[in-house]
Amino acid sequence: MQISVRSVAPEDYSTWHSLWQEYLAFCECELAADITAHLWQQFFHANKTMYAFVAENTQGQLCGLVHCVLHPNTWSKLPCCYLEDLYVSPDSRGVGIARSLIQHVQTFAQAVPCNRLYWVSMRDNQIANQLYNQLALCTDFIQYRMPLN
Repeated sequence: MQISVRSVAPEDYSTWHSLWQEYLAFCECELAADITAHLWQQFFHANKTMYAFVAENTQGQLCGLVHCVLHPNTWSKLPCCYLEDLYVSPDSRGVGIARSLIQHVQTFAQAVPCNRLYWVSMRDNQIANQLYNQLALCTDFIQYRMPLN
């Protein structure tokens, strides 16, 4: 399957929203509508630090999305690029779309330039982790979360 990866555009909202809702269901979480609206606005903000890219097939249908966040860090003068969300629609999996989305973010992060690109994954997401192990180094770090509200 031929696909192209590009920045999300305002006219993509409906399909992006559907993919976003599928991703949230996959993650077994729900977000309030105002959070999703705020996220969408961030992709088009003049001083943005959040970026969205979409995979589009030859028929012009969006079949995947990736979101990344640029942020400062204490280890470099250059920002880090955090790949926060990655989703490919179930009927488009297994043909390299996730790989293309990650590689697009890699190219983007190199062009910024960033000092590193990183992401987290669920331990039991074996299919995704097989791909991630081909593309990146799995570190020994464990993520901890502390609720703040």
